[in-house]
Amino acid sequence: MTSGRLMHLCVVGLLLLITVSAWPGVVIAQDEAPKKADPATKKLAAAGGLFHQGLFKMAAETYGEFVERYPDHAEITSARYGLAISRYRLAGGLRVKDPEAAAKEYQAASRELVLVVADTKFEQVDQALAVLGHCQLSQKAYDKALESFDQLIKGFPKSQYAESVAMNRAQTLYMLGKFALSRDACIEFLKTYDKSSSRTTAQYFLALSLKSRKEDAKAAEAIVKLLETPNCPFEVDALLLLGQCQQNMGKLDLAEATYRKMIKASPPNRQIDARYSLAVVL
Repeated sequence: MTSGRLMHLCVVGLLLLITVSAWPGVVIAQDEAPKKADPATKKLAAAGGLFHQGLFKMAAETYGEFVERYPDHAEITSARYGLAISRYRLAGGLRVKDPEAAAKEYQAASRELVLVVADTKFEQVDQALAVLGHCQLSQKAYDKALESFDQLIKGFPKSQYAESVAMNRAQTLYMLGKFALSRDACIEFLKTYDKSSSRTTAQYFLALSLKSRKEDAKAAEAIVKLLETPNCPFEVDALLLLGQCQQNMGKLDLAEATYRKMIKASPPNRQIDARYSLAVVL
């Protein structure tokens, strides 16, 4: 079970959260700007217009110009947030094809977001914390990501982002090697958000946490429940994990059967994992 695979899961969770969300009031659309607006207002309106057209690179440059020229403006925090989100969106588009460039964008976004969340008057602090946590997670700054997630959950328990961040917090704890805390966080998530679309992810990380604590019987039980999910997105990895648990418990016949199921379920690029695991128990 590779850390890269786990990192992918963590990233997807927050990326979907922010992609489908808006932050009303963070930008001024060009058609809303007064006809005789001052240069600062025009600059902010232009940046907002570029962002809403999906021109994130140009939006980031324009927001950056505003931040540099008008550091004492009443809308400076909103401008910094617009700049951060523009960088965040750029990073999302580069994450697969150019990870190094994406990392630079996440770093740039993080710098602005640290200043944004420090402004207690900013109305979207909870969303800013969610984005900051994701940027830190993407940079493998797990301790910092955990701090951001904890700050959101404790400071904004009713936030619309609390559910997704609670799941990402459990994943972050696992990445930090805090398996008991990750286990507990997954159990709490499943109790609190029993209808969540992230339920299968919570079950998967619960099994991972239990397995990492050498609680193989409980991990196997959790995996069996997970595999009851129709079209389970974790089927191949879950079967591998289940076979390992059964193998550790000395149930080699069950492990063999599980690995054979994994072979049938695996795409071509996972066949080596499945067949190697089977060979070990034969």
